[in-house]
Amino acid sequence: MNILVKVVLIGILGSQIACSDRRDIRPVFYGPDEVNITEGQALNMQLSAFDPEEQPLSFSISGGDDSYHFELTPSGVLNFVDPPDFDNPADADGDNRYQLSVTAFDGVNQSMRAIVITVDENLISTNDIEAQGVTAGSADDSTSGDDSASTDDSTS
Repeated sequence: MNILVKVVLIGILGSQIACSDRRDIRPVFYGPDEVNITEGQALNMQLSAFDPEEQPLSFSISGGDDSYHFELTPSGVLNFVDPPDFDNPADADGDNRYQLSVTAFDGVNQSMRAIVITVDENLISTNDIEAQGVTAGSADDSTSGDDSASTDDSTS
């Protein structure tokens, strides 16, 4: 409900000011603020927030020591710019805990949230994969290009 107030300054000027009896409330984040992923894996973290007045929200990366390692889609999906490598941490303090802040904005107010992404080591090695009978490039050996075994040169 809007209330209309008419202000008269000493009878010379008249102006109208629209006032609202309702305050806009900041967006509210929900969902995890700490996430673990395995090295080399895509993050694909959907930021989740709602606005009590049901205004559309926009999200942005707003800071943090490791914020430059991330990108954010217009729909609020957070990802690493480059897949993380556990053995070569690129975060500011080298502990595989990437710290950043994100903001949700409703056109009037904003809310910030600190997020920590922890990168875990991939415990499946190529030796484990080879022990299971799978080697790099062995999915289809028939396309190796070596046809010499099927050629019989003795009939010339």
